[in-house]
This record gives sequence, structure tokens and C-alpha cells, in this order.
Amino acid sequence: MSTFRCPNCGSPATVTGIQWQCGWCGNFGSVKSAPAKITLRLKVTFDGPDQEVSSREDSAEMDRLLKEFPEAFCDWPEEKRTDGYIEDLLQDTYPDQPELAIRMWRMVLDDAGEELQASGTAEFLLDEYMESVWKEGLDFPASLEPILDELYDPRFEQQVFQSAYIGEPHEAILFACKELHRDAQAEELFALIEPYLQRGTAYDKTLRQIMEELRKASAPSEKDNVPPKTAETEKVLADDGTVYRYCTVRIEGSTRVYSYLTGQLPVKIDDWVEVPFGAKNVLCRGQVTSVFDCTRLTAPWPPEKTKEILRVDVPDGAGPPSTTGS
Repeated sequence: MSTFRCPNCGSPATVTGIQWQCGWCGNFGSVKSAPAKITLRLKVTFDGPDQEVSSREDSAEMDRLLKEFPEAFCDWPEEKRTDGYIEDLLQDTYPDQPELAIRMWRMVLDDAGEELQASGTAEFLLDEYMESVWKEGLDFPASLEPILDELYDPRFEQQVFQSAYIGEPHEAILFACKELHRDAQAEELFALIEPYLQRGTAYDKTLRQIMEELRKASAPSEKDNVPPKTAETEKVLADDGTVYRYCTVRIEGSTRVYSYLTGQLPVKIDDWVEVPFGAKNVLCRGQVTSVFDCTRLTAPWPPEKTKEILRVDVPDGAGPPSTTGS
């Protein structure tokens, strides 16, 4: 006999054979036979007198990923194909092909099944497998949008937010929801995880603080109570015929691109530029990946809400930056 969480209310449910039943809400059902369980073997080496370095091997699961997702291995070096780790595969794939990385990660979580109710396994599969993704998300929340979109799937939502582990993945996801104004999704995800928070712990405080900031920011103030735009106003904005010059910028240290207005600056593809980034408009350096003209209707973001390039910069050692337009 084993237990897992009821998909209806999240309470521990009793599993007998292939049948499960929740003692709290009375929900019941059958458990699908899971694929072969993930077996985690530790290979331990030593680097220096007191430094222990551990790594994981799971050749069976890697073989299955190779069979199911051969396209993910195309750009991998030969040595990684034969002696690589799943966490390397997922984290190497995510920056350029996030949807593919998520599909592979979800297959691993599906294979784990009830093992996600063991804290050690859950931490390994949720946190360590996608470690660089969460760290990137805390700096650049938009990089997690593909994961946020996928979390509308109830099964995936349950695997991530009702496992036996709470940590950096949940902080990064809720933070991204807050920064990207996905308030309803944040509330739904927090409701799933809140019953399992231990009051006073580091992540309990962190997750609650994120939600407090989100709720405070989303609460309407008196100055926000302005009449909505009329249809005539919207028509004028949409049909004014103004052409705007946009560019996309890959922020240094990130794998994602963001849209900016070029203003009066002579911006070209491959230029290095300085831009205001994030809610606090931190000055960041990035490289221009595209430049294009568009109208209000075709703009990637409303012009009045789009930030502008601050200056055209150059790589280190290539001369002084240009700060004037043409």
C-alpha cells in the first residue's frame, strides 16, 4: 500500500493495487500503470582533499529520451550523447528550444510518477534538472513564459506544485507570474502550494512576500479609477498611421530577446546598446538582433508602453560609445 496526493483536493490518498481513494473528500479512481521508474545512481569522485563532487547516471532514461526526441541530440557533442546527463540535456536545450525541453522534462516527470512524493527525488527532478532555467528566470522572468503556458495543464501543474519539494522552482515561477502580470495564474498556483508551506521557513516567507507584492500592485488606487477609453479613442490610436522603429535586444547574460524603440538613435543589427530593463529599469547592456518598422497595429508591444534604447554602445576595446542620433 502506498499514498499519493488526491488530484481533487491535494490531500494524501491511499493507493491499493491500481485503485486510489481520498479519505478527505472521498474522491477515488484508478492509477495508470507508470513507465519504468527512474533509478538514480550516484557516481562519486573527489576533487581536492575535502571536496566531494557527485553526479548522476541514468542511462535507461537517457536512452528513452534519445528514442523519443532525437531532434534534441542533433547539436550535442558526440561525447555528451554517450556520457551526458539528463540535466545537461534539458538545460542546454531550453534557451533555444524551450518547448522541446519542457516536453522532455514532462516525460521524465511522468516516468517518475509517485516518486515525486519523495522529497529527495522531487528536489532532484524539479530543481536540479532545470537549475539554470530557474536562475535565469529570477533575473529575466520572461524566459519562463513557455513554462507558465504549460502550467495550465492540470497534470503538469500538480506535478510541479504538489510534489514533496518546495524551493527555487516555485519562487521563480511565482516571481515570473508577478512580473508578467499573470495575477490569476499566480493565485491559482499559490493556492495549490500554500497548504504545504511551513510557516517561518525561508521559502515560506519568500513565496508569501511575492504574493503580497503582487496583490498590493494589482489593487486599484484612486488615480487608476479613470474612465475607460471610448471606441472612438481606440480607433484614433489604431489608425493614426504613425510608423515606429523597433528593435529586439538580447540582454547580456540572457538567452531571451526583448523589444525596444530605437528613438532617434542609428541602431543596426549586431550593435551593442544600453537599455533600461525590468520593473526597476536597471541599466543593462545587450546586442541588437533585429531592426524593423511597424505601425501601432503590428507593433510587438504598444508604443506608449515600450521603453527606448538609451545609447548605442560598442564591445569592449572597440572605441568610445556613440550617444547621439543622426
